Amino acid sequence: MRHKETLHISEIIPGILKQQRIDVKLDETAVAGGWEGVVGSQMSSYTKSVYVRNGTLYVEMTSSVARGELSMSRNIIIDKLNGLTGHKTINNIVFR
Repeated sequence: MRHKETLHISEIIPGILKQQRIDVKLDETAVAGGWEGVVGSQMSSYTKSVYVRNGTLYVEMTSSVARGELSMSRNIIIDKLNGLTGHKTINNIVFR
């Protein structure tokens, strides 16, 4: 059966991404990839790994001093990371 109204592919893709929950993974990837841009290259050099799971950003650090500094700026970092996606992607950050 043919639809009466044709849609452009740019109108269809966002719906498919949302339906398959791929949009969430893309946002999480954008946040993890934007880590260095948000905290800077100096702090990023102390980062061992960064990943997102269920709205929580997990950051494994090699320096306890850097971990303490970033912990004090947790809310500012969350706001900047959420700014990368345009909506609330990260609810919390766990520094390890």
